[in-house]
Amino acid sequence: MLESLNFEHSQIINFHEKDFQQFIKDVSDGELTIPATEEDDYYYGYDSEYITYYTKECDLLNQLNDYIQDAFLYINNCQYQQGFNILQKLQDLEYEAVYDYGDIYELSFAELFENNLMDVSLEQYSLYYLYAAFQLHRNISEMYSYFNQSKVEYVLSDLMAFGPEEITLSDDEYDRWISFLENTPGDYAAKLLRDICFLYGDINQLTKMTFEIGAKHPSLYLDVIDYDLSLHQLEHAKSIASQAFKQLDEGLTIRSKIAEKLIPYCPDDIELYKISFLSNPQINHCLQLYTLDCDIAFIKTEFQKKNYAIRFEFATLEQEKASLSSDQKEILLFFLGDYEDILEKAEKNQDNLGWSSNLKGILIPLLLMYLKPEKMHFVADDAVMDDLKRSLKVRGEDFYQLFHIWKEKYMMTDEFKKKCIQWLKDEIEQRAEVIVGGTHRHSYYEVAKEIVVLSEILYLNKNITSMETFVKDYIKRYSRKHAFKTEMLKYAKQV
Repeated sequence: MLESLNFEHSQIINFHEKDFQQFIKDVSDGELTIPATEEDDYYYGYDSEYITYYTKECDLLNQLNDYIQDAFLYINNCQYQQGFNILQKLQDLEYEAVYDYGDIYELSFAELFENNLMDVSLEQYSLYYLYAAFQLHRNISEMYSYFNQSKVEYVLSDLMAFGPEEITLSDDEYDRWISFLENTPGDYAAKLLRDICFLYGDINQLTKMTFEIGAKHPSLYLDVIDYDLSLHQLEHAKSIASQAFKQLDEGLTIRSKIAEKLIPYCPDDIELYKISFLSNPQINHCLQLYTLDCDIAFIKTEFQKKNYAIRFEFATLEQEKASLSSDQKEILLFFLGDYEDILEKAEKNQDNLGWSSNLKGILIPLLLMYLKPEKMHFVADDAVMDDLKRSLKVRGEDFYQLFHIWKEKYMMTDEFKKKCIQWLKDEIEQRAEVIVGGTHRHSYYEVAKEIVVLSEILYLNKNITSMETFVKDYIKRYSRKHAFKTEMLKYAKQV
């Protein structure tokens, strides 16, 4: 823990209560305002957007910043009530911005920080405010509301490392804070709870508490597991995780986070991979199943039973549940082996443009990368793979490795592969006609890279005798489109 700041000498404060009250009145009455102007901002020739410019050098803001500094000086001098009162009154005000054309808009205190109109940062202001409130021994529920309102998620240890006098908790205060936070839902309450436990070195209290209130604050399971792993106590971490999996709703994504935390330490534990996927069905979690001999058919059945419909109600991160769109679920089912049904649904989409983010738009690069020969490597391959990653909304470099593992183990019938190849050939040919044969010059590259990868697949399956001839035939077909030829030759280069 950082040592608290010490101030050996009191600082002179040039503060006059009468002037301050007049400032409060002038702001409230609209006598003091912030001048503002609006200007059109044209972004690359598209529709204009209005940008507001505030005049920072104005009487209101100059006085406001001076009074904040006065409050800081009071707090530095251990005159907490005076400093807190000033800050409280300033942040309760609404501040008027008057535009040059006469309109008036109100800005909250927080919006002054958001628009960079203050001399101090929101972080510095919040730290002084919370520190003063704590030194005034506000009751716990009131203090918690101050933490929540601060916009900066400070915890108690931050306050203890700040200010002219040390902040300490008596045993009774410690117990009351623990009791209050245990019964307060929300991510911030859990954050404060773990901070207090770690601050007082009471990991046993945190562990015991987690077993009792883990359903309300499931993120505490992650904290205890992290702590155990940092001390190389793997068996204890596993027992904590086991308790979490028994206690927590199967739909909570935090179960997946717990499983992911342990997978690097237990790489052969199939159950962890299963929980990771079913509690948060993401592409990488699905592909991980293929790194072990998981029962994919069983997991697919379990996946189909669950309701991952998109939820719009507010949920804390601790209580977040996985949600999937219908297209996302279909793609995951494809990765789990339901390829025939998924292709049938994609075939119903007759659009040739604007489908990059829907089922058809994902399935085309997916099938291209699945069916292409691994021994060949063209510029187009990397481009289409990047398209696939982007359309799947996958992050992390491990996707490429996981995809190749999946590709090696994923089995399609030869008959269905032929069907896929014919569908790709027809779709890409139609897309070329719409894009290259039409007026979509800036999208030539989209179809060019797909044509090159398709030529690899056709050559591998003996549908054509020469990739080069296939590519040149497309260039010849659209010989008047020189930009298309450039794109084709770029993507047809071997790497």
